[in-house]
Amino acid sequence: MDMRSLLQRLEAIERVCTQERSNAQSTEKASTKNEKGNKRPGTESTYKIPKKARTEKHCDLCKKLGGAHTTHNTQDCRRYEKNGNEKSDFRATKKGARKSNPTKQSFAQLCEKMDKLEKAIKKQDAKRKKRRRSDTDSDSE
Repeated sequence: MDMRSLLQRLEAIERVCTQERSNAQSTEKASTKNEKGNKRPGTESTYKIPKKARTEKHCDLCKKLGGAHTTHNTQDCRRYEKNGNEKSDFRATKKGARKSNPTKQSFAQLCEKMDKLEKAIKKQDAKRKKRRRSDTDSDSE
């Protein structure tokens, strides 16, 4: 064989090898794209979150007897029974459900609490001093 024919065959082999490499790389890229495509639904940036369907809320009992009638439906009413009587535990849960937040109290109430705390601290200090005095007196005897 002469050199020219050998060179042509080598170039043909090289072309085939490079095509196989590029095909293998493109299939790897395609497989990684498919892996990315298997994400959970809704994680794509273009995915739109569907809006909730708005339902009308209307409580006949609260509208008739007083209360917030547009916040719940009649069957979900926690204040009134079906016959129109107020439930016995409604007021009890309202009273004890939430304690007032100290930041929302008036200045006078806060001053009064401060005075009580100061008096309690003074009493504790006086008790400690009495204990110390009695301990030192018993040690010296």
